[in-house]
Amino acid sequence: MNKRVVQNLLALGLLVIASKFVACGGENSGGGGTGGSSSVGFGGSSSIGVGGSSGGIAGSGTGIGGNGTLGDSGIPCGNVGQACCAGRTCGSGTLCAGGGNGTCQACGGAGQACCTGNACGAGNCCLNNLCQNAATACINCGQIGQACCPGADCTNGVCSNGTCTACGGMGQACCANQNQMNPNVGNSFCTAPGTDCTLAADGSLTCAVCGAAGQPCCNNNACTGMGVVCAAAAMAGGPRTCEACGAAGQPCCGGATCPGGTGLVCGAAPMGGGQRTCAPCGASGGPCCAPVMGGGGVGVCNTAGDGCIGQGGGNPGTCTPCGGAGQACCPGMVACNAAGTNCGGAGNGTCDPCGAAMQVCCANRACTNAGDICQGNAPQGNGTCTACGAAGQPCCMNRTCTVTTAVCTGGGNGTCNTCGGAGQVCCAARTCSVAGLTCQGMGNGGQGTCNLPPPPMDAAAPLPEAAPPAQDAPSGG
Repeated sequence: MNKRVVQNLLALGLLVIASKFVACGGENSGGGGTGGSSSVGFGGSSSIGVGGSSGGIAGSGTGIGGNGTLGDSGIPCGNVGQACCAGRTCGSGTLCAGGGNGTCQACGGAGQACCTGNACGAGNCCLNNLCQNAATACINCGQIGQACCPGADCTNGVCSNGTCTACGGMGQACCANQNQMNPNVGNSFCTAPGTDCTLAADGSLTCAVCGAAGQPCCNNNACTGMGVVCAAAAMAGGPRTCEACGAAGQPCCGGATCPGGTGLVCGAAPMGGGQRTCAPCGASGGPCCAPVMGGGGVGVCNTAGDGCIGQGGGNPGTCTPCGGAGQACCPGMVACNAAGTNCGGAGNGTCDPCGAAMQVCCANRACTNAGDICQGNAPQGNGTCTACGAAGQPCCMNRTCTVTTAVCTGGGNGTCNTCGGAGQVCCAARTCSVAGLTCQGMGNGGQGTCNLPPPPMDAAAPLPEAAPPAQDAPSGG
């Protein structure tokens, strides 16, 4: 047989044997110390431990060899270096650490963080949240039944009135670990299935059943029963409980749904926050019903003339009379149905008079006065009727101005600017209003600029007269 194979088999055998005897308080005591029966430990038969029968390295359940996937993502989780599984859980011998979903890291070994329930491997004790040599760091302290070590530290338990006691099981004190975080009670938690850390009548944190209607919410605000949801606490900072959901007056179920009856919708949260509840919908003044297919995502109202106003951000909206003069603008294509009105104002808008100067523009951006034009998009995307045509005002329709001393320039709808003076844009038909000026060039968008005409060019100077032809000299004789 291959030498390496033999070595591997021997190592596996030693690991199985060690898993039977590595408990910190007895061969099969889990993590309970001297004869304790806590469900947290190394080598016990509990559901959490290294070497346990249902959670250890060699156990028959989930261990370091693989812990599953994170939700429906298919991402492996639960092993060293992998993401923590749902509820910030990891395989045995590992601990969920870090923020957010967390990452599984090795625990329980010398110098490593203590595992769940302050558990450490053989020969080590949990002190200052680190597994240290028990012979030197935890002398006569830290085990179940012994005095707590300095800093109220215990191994496989929790410090209660100066004595280390078992923790995490049904009816036991809640365990505590800096690397574990329960949203209900900070860093206190339980290990027994179906339990969670709750505030007992005497003010202590005790592990009790959770998840069913009327019981405390389990870890991560989870409930296990059908038709129940983890409801908001009755008072700020108080415990949350699982309550029936989905019927009228009950908390909304998961996904803000109300499956407990017809004609119900998950209402808006109360002012200042709190639990959303299921309420009848569609009546005037009540919450809108859920949008229907093809309805553009707008909530439904059952009373003619009502529209769903204020919908969004977790608010189903309120069925409110809309569309009339002075009423709220209706959602959809036709916001106002009263003649001479359009959607203006702030917020969701109101149906205001339209078309006159400084009023919201009417439909199709129309204004009722010839001397006005619809400018901009405010309010409500419909624009405002603004005076036009004079110098300094917007140009009227078709980029026209109402005075002869101004002309429309600039991009878009344009602005009426004074024309005809020196250095100004030319007026209509390339004319200037000041005597002696002429329209020159193609500046100002091709309209030219009024300037003095250039001086006339000087007349050409006369050419010099040509010299007379030379005369032959007379010959001598």
